[in-house]
Amino acid sequence: FDCEKCGEGLTCPALSQLEDLENGESVLGEKFTPKIQKGYYTTQTKPTSVFRCNSAVVCPGGTPGSCGGGLVDIPCSQCVEGETWTGSRCEECGAWRRVLWVVMLLCIFAFLTLAYYLTTSKVTAKATLLFATTASF
Repeated sequence: FDCEKCGEGLTCPALSQLEDLENGESVLGEKFTPKIQKGYYTTQTKPTSVFRCNSAVVCPGGTPGSCGGGLVDIPCSQCVEGETWTGSRCEECGAWRRVLWVVMLLCIFAFLTLAYYLTTSKVTAKATLLFATTASF
């Protein structure tokens, strides 16, 4: 047996082995199975390389490679292509989200255009700065 130091973020009971951590179970039973603590992440290929996560929600611990809310990557940092993080889980990007961005951009463009014409009209051309500013709103 080669001994590995049980680092931060790992729970290693007596008689546990690296193989048990990789498999997520021990032949000796649940009591002897090493686990990753909540708030930490390890990959399945290198289970002793521990990463600290921002939240225990996204890194629930347990077995190597476990991420919460549908997140992927190291350490549970992004959603798969075509999904977005909602604060608690990954959800598919709906068409309404794209439409909302387009509508917001159009509103900003319309506001800037309207503000330009209101501040450069004949009425406001000779007006004071205070009047021109209030007239544009």
